[in-house]
Amino acid sequence: TLLAATGNTEATFTGYSRQTLTGVTVTVDTVNNRVDVDCADPSWSPTSAESLVKIIFCYDPDTNTGTDADLVPLFHDDFVVTTPTSGTVTYQVAAGGWGRAT
Repeated sequence: TLLAATGNTEATFTGYSRQTLTGVTVTVDTVNNRVDVDCADPSWSPTSAESLVKIIFCYDPDTNTGTDADLVPLFHDDFVVTTPTSGTVTYQVAAGGWGRAT
């Protein structure tokens, strides 16, 4: 599975759920021959503590009946944090976006 390949397990803290990325923008830069991808910062409202180590963005080609085996990994980053038992945990996407293709 995807998670086994990365050596991690999926978060299980109360308040966690997989998210659909919002505010996705794709910018074609013909001068520098590249494409940049950005999105809004995903966040969760945990009510139990858990140690996190990575965040993974995937493409799901089958949003109706797809399984984890259908997921295509696009991006991963170190996201080392212990969730608080209240408040919000936010992954801040870099100002330049999270993906670049040349």
